[in-house]
Amino acid sequence: MLHIPQALLDTNVTKETLHHSGRKFLRSVAEALDLKPDTFELRSTKGIGGGMGEVILHSDHLYLQVHASDEGLGVLHRVCKGRNDFAGGQNRYVKVSELRSHTCAERFVSKLQHMLSQAQKPFKAPAGGQAHA
Repeated sequence: MLHIPQALLDTNVTKETLHHSGRKFLRSVAEALDLKPDTFELRSTKGIGGGMGEVILHSDHLYLQVHASDEGLGVLHRVCKGRNDFAGGQNRYVKVSELRSHTCAERFVSKLQHMLSQAQKPFKAPAGGQAHA
């Protein structure tokens, strides 16, 4: 199950805390999804000046980003087509504080598993027609 470092649940998260604890959190997401170490990368983009930046888990089919917003820490998540796809599918969001609930954390992991399984399926053209790009 997900491990959310307590430091990410505090109200006064520093840039260093976001990047250190955000990596720990995203590693636990990778573990919950059974992602092998060579199938994803973790990276940090530290903000300039007062900006917090973000911590990113990027696999061949899934992109997650822990970031700070006016509403607190959040996790942007979407499907993608490879590790060079930085636009990907529709952005979805969840607050880190919501994931403190065991039920919400389970639903989040389940949603990510579903997104991952759908993204890995080969595309099939509609019956009787051609696929359009």
